[in-house]
Amino acid sequence: MKAKTHASCARGIGFALFLALPVGQIAQVSAAPLLTADKVDSLYTDNDGDAIADVGDIIKYTITVSNVGDVALTNVHIRDQLDLNLIFDADHNVEFGLDSLGYAYTANFALAVGNNRSFGLFVEVGDRFLADSVSNQASVYAAELTASVLSDDPDTATQFDATVTPISQTTIPEPTTLALFGLGLAGLGAMRRRKLAA
Repeated sequence: MKAKTHASCARGIGFALFLALPVGQIAQVSAAPLLTADKVDSLYTDNDGDAIADVGDIIKYTITVSNVGDVALTNVHIRDQLDLNLIFDADHNVEFGLDSLGYAYTANFALAVGNNRSFGLFVEVGDRFLADSVSNQASVYAAELTASVLSDDPDTATQFDATVTPISQTTIPEPTTLALFGLGLAGLGAMRRRKLAA
């Protein structure tokens, strides 16, 4: 007669390990580190009130890192390479710094099992956007992980996808453009006065 068996499950990154053991025998299963990172965008400053990011507006990315494994995580940190037309907002960023390569980054932190921590990253929309959206994705590292974890946009069904923010194509005129426009109006006014005088 076959001995009864029971299953013991060990969680890992992206897979589960099942062990079939005789009743009464204890399985020694190693712990598995695992984390997730959600990244959502919001319009923090909307200068013209149109509810879409424009030149000069401030976008806030909220990145939430969660320890969903069964071991504590140490030296956890976030790195986020900003698009060339996203300007790091030093006035609002208190949890992120910016390195010489254009990466926003956090200091190291620890996460106990089942805990999460959220960070706010603030960027200003630059004035050279040619596309109608900007895509941004962060990477999260921990000493216990063998590879970094990419952030995911929880508003979409796709896993580990970048956060995409619509960008308005309305641009703010530069001072030189405004000066030329003013000179043009002054010239038209002078021509009109000459015609009336004649």
